[in-house]
Amino acid sequence: MMQAVHQRISSLYGWIIVGAMSVMSSPVWAQVEGLKPPKTKDAPSSPKFLMMGVIIVLLAATVVVVTLKAKRGHQD
Repeated sequence: MMQAVHQRISSLYGWIIVGAMSVMSSPVWAQVEGLKPPKTKDAPSSPKFLMMGVIIVLLAATVVVVTLKAKRGHQD
Protein backbone atom coordinates (compact mmCIF):
# COMPACT_ATOMS: atom_id res chain seq x y z
CA MET A 1 0.00 0.00 0.00
CA MET A 2 2.70 2.50 1.00
CA GLN A 3 4.82 1.53 -1.97
CA ALA A 4 1.98 2.31 -4.37
CA VAL A 5 1.48 5.72 -2.75
CA HIS A 6 5.21 6.39 -2.95
CA GLN A 7 5.26 5.48 -6.66
CA ARG A 8 2.33 7.82 -7.36
CA ILE A 9 4.03 10.68 -5.51
CA SER A 10 7.34 10.15 -7.32
CA SER A 11 5.48 9.98 -10.64
CA LEU A 12 3.70 13.21 -9.75
CA TYR A 13 7.03 14.88 -8.97
CA GLY A 14 8.29 13.82 -12.38
CA TRP A 15 5.30 15.40 -14.10
CA ILE A 16 5.72 18.58 -12.04
CA ILE A 17 9.36 18.82 -13.09
CA VAL A 18 8.50 18.26 -16.77
CA GLY A 19 5.76 20.88 -16.56
CA ALA A 20 8.07 23.40 -14.89
CA MET A 21 10.74 22.83 -17.54
CA SER A 22 8.25 23.35 -20.35
CA VAL A 23 7.00 26.60 -18.79
CA MET A 24 10.54 27.91 -18.26
CA SER A 25 11.64 27.04 -21.79
CA SER A 26 8.74 28.83 -23.48
CA PRO A 27 10.67 32.13 -23.89
CA VAL A 28 13.35 30.18 -25.74
CA TRP A 29 10.81 28.79 -28.19
CA ALA A 30 9.56 32.34 -28.80
CA GLN A 31 13.01 33.23 -30.21
CA VAL A 32 13.22 30.48 -32.80
CA GLU A 33 14.46 32.82 -35.54
CA GLY A 34 17.79 33.17 -33.76
CA LEU A 35 19.67 36.09 -32.34
CA LYS A 36 22.04 38.19 -34.43
CA PRO A 37 24.57 40.74 -33.21
CA PRO A 38 23.63 44.36 -33.87
CA LYS A 39 25.09 46.00 -36.96
CA THR A 40 26.84 49.31 -36.40
CA LYS A 41 27.82 51.72 -39.14
CA ASP A 42 29.75 54.08 -36.86
CA ALA A 43 33.47 53.78 -36.28
CA PRO A 44 34.72 53.60 -32.70
CA SER A 45 34.73 57.04 -31.13
CA SER A 46 38.33 56.96 -29.87
CA PRO A 47 41.41 54.90 -30.73
CA LYS A 48 42.27 52.03 -28.45
CA PHE A 49 45.81 53.23 -27.83
CA LEU A 50 44.50 56.56 -26.53
CA MET A 51 42.26 54.80 -24.02
CA MET A 52 45.10 52.51 -22.95
CA GLY A 53 47.35 55.55 -22.49
CA VAL A 54 44.80 57.21 -20.23
CA ILE A 55 44.45 54.02 -18.18
CA ILE A 56 48.22 53.67 -17.81
CA VAL A 57 48.60 57.32 -16.72
CA LEU A 58 45.81 56.94 -14.15
CA LEU A 59 47.29 53.71 -12.79
CA ALA A 60 50.76 55.28 -12.58
CA ALA A 61 49.34 58.30 -10.72
CA THR A 62 47.53 55.97 -8.31
CA VAL A 63 50.71 53.99 -7.62
CA VAL A 64 52.70 57.19 -7.01
CA VAL A 65 50.10 58.58 -4.61
CA VAL A 66 49.80 55.32 -2.69
CA THR A 67 53.56 54.88 -2.30
CA LEU A 68 54.30 58.44 -1.12
CA LYS A 69 55.57 58.62 2.42
CA ALA A 70 53.61 60.76 4.77
CA LYS A 71 55.55 63.78 5.98
CA ARG A 72 55.52 63.66 9.73
CA GLY A 73 56.58 66.52 11.85
CA HIS A 74 58.94 66.37 14.79
CA GLN A 75 56.00 66.57 17.20
CA ASP A 76 54.68 63.04 16.49
